[in-house]
Amino acid sequence: MNDIEHAEDPDLIQAIDDMTPIVLAMRKLSSALVREPEDSRHRVGLRRQMNDLTSRVTARASRIPMTGEALLVVINDALDNRARRGRDAPTRPSSRTLLRALTEAEQRVEAATRALAEAKDQLGNAERGLAAAADACRAWGAAPLGAAA
Repeated sequence: MNDIEHAEDPDLIQAIDDMTPIVLAMRKLSSALVREPEDSRHRVGLRRQMNDLTSRVTARASRIPMTGEALLVVINDALDNRARRGRDAPTRPSSRTLLRALTEAEQRVEAATRALAEAKDQLGNAERGLAAAADACRAWGAAPLGAAA
């Protein structure tokens, strides 16, 4: 059994035990991914392996009321607690935590950029639709709503 103080749910404890080897493999793959050049073919294979492992964790998490990301956090906390053997968590940032924060920030920027581009496309479509509707109203002989009299 794991030495997680908060986990009293036997399903969660079992999920942690079952998925710990998978998360350890994900950590190794993550380390390898960081070292590979961005355009490397080997990186593509590593990314596929990482996606497969992530899918396995997500599938296991779906059997308990938890998201895959939450289960990963719990398992990583359990591994970190086990490695510290009762010592307090370090107060200074490590290269791993800084790299994780950087990666998460980059992912948030990418997601926001995609959302912004999609919103701009939707705005352009809406403006074109508004202009077409206003033109149709004028062609019919009616003043468009909101138009100055």
